[in-house]
Amino acid sequence: MGDRPAYDFVPLFVNPLSPMFDERLRDLGNDLACVAVRNAICDEDGVFFTDGNLAYSEFGTRVYATPEEAKHLPWIDIMSTYGNNRLRGAEVLVPEKVEVRHMLYVFVTDPEDPTVGECLPAPPLGVTYHRFDSATVFGVKHDIFEELRRLLGES
Repeated sequence: MGDRPAYDFVPLFVNPLSPMFDERLRDLGNDLACVAVRNAICDEDGVFFTDGNLAYSEFGTRVYATPEEAKHLPWIDIMSTYGNNRLRGAEVLVPEKVEVRHMLYVFVTDPEDPTVGECLPAPPLGVTYHRFDSATVFGVKHDIFEELRRLLGES
């Protein structure tokens, strides 16, 4: 990641149902919001990829600087529902911030809950709120996996 420290990056989990998500949902419940972003964010300058949760670097998580290097990641394991938690926590590291143009959905416990509106601003144009347990999150997971396979030249 060059001369930049890890905290200069926004960590985006590749698998929307990562172990960290499950843990945070249990801990924070209604106080948690997650954003699904477009895969095009991977084309931005300075983006890095990991083959697992960066917090587990002492257990072998590696950082990759290009999509070409990311072709060799264990995508089936990363996108699995169960299995190796380090791998399922793979990240895309975006320098500094995620621009609104990359946002697709905001997931919350209950979009109809009036406290959501008090805690979160109205979503940007074209971005919609969804429940964590909605079918949309599973569709996003499938779309991400298929798009990654396409981008990486796999069939």
